[in-house]
Amino acid sequence: MRNNPDHYKIDGKDTIETIIGIVDNNHLKTEESIYLFNTLKYLVRFNNKNGEDDLMKAKDYLERLMEVYKKGETKMNGLKQISTAAKILRLNLLKEKIEQWAIERELDKKGTVEGQQIKTAEEVAELIIGISKERKETIKDSIGDIYVTLVIGNILDKKLDFKEINKSSCKLADKVSLNLDKYKDNKQAVILCMEGITTSVLQCGYKNDILENAIMNLMGAATIYDLNFADCVKSAYEEISNRKGKMINGTFVKESDLSDTTK
Repeated sequence: MRNNPDHYKIDGKDTIETIIGIVDNNHLKTEESIYLFNTLKYLVRFNNKNGEDDLMKAKDYLERLMEVYKKGETKMNGLKQISTAAKILRLNLLKEKIEQWAIERELDKKGTVEGQQIKTAEEVAELIIGISKERKETIKDSIGDIYVTLVIGNILDKKLDFKEINKSSCKLADKVSLNLDKYKDNKQAVILCMEGITTSVLQCGYKNDILENAIMNLMGAATIYDLNFADCVKSAYEEISNRKGKMINGTFVKESDLSDTTK
């Protein structure tokens, strides 16, 4: 008898048999079946077991599956849907960590929308500098930092369901991904898109459509510069996770940026 732990259950129901049924129903080759099974297995259990580690394993198996699947020249729509779902799940996990970080530092109580708008604008300015000088590491850091400011801005402003925003942003990004090649050699167009984030946030705050478009554009920028968007966000979170600082004028200022008189 197979022992199926609780982390493979949804609403008390075992999912392993369902996963096996999905794999069988796709009539794949042995190697493809193994990759699909493991992709789904890690996606089912990630939030009840190893968190992001399981999402990374799912991503790894999905990439292997896509590689062998491409060689067979079969349709990719199903795999793209799985890939998008994995990306959304990973972003949601990171989003929760960022929110918890902000709450622990009382940004939700002591921060202001106006202060956070300025923080978003500052990080976008860093991204534009990175793009203009083609500094890939700066671009990576700034993309993640901007996402962090958007999550915190939402806490302070509209308090929208950010999981839904992640979902809709990922789907919008998938739709426009095929048209990004024309931007790879058009630095000015990319910078204009990034400037649009600043203008929208400063004028209207952290509204639903502004957040969706901002994240979609950040995902596009990541793709243009051969970066993984979720990796950018993860790197930004890891950078701030143990950061200390103070609230000044409604925004969090890291310790290294504080003057001697404010320490």
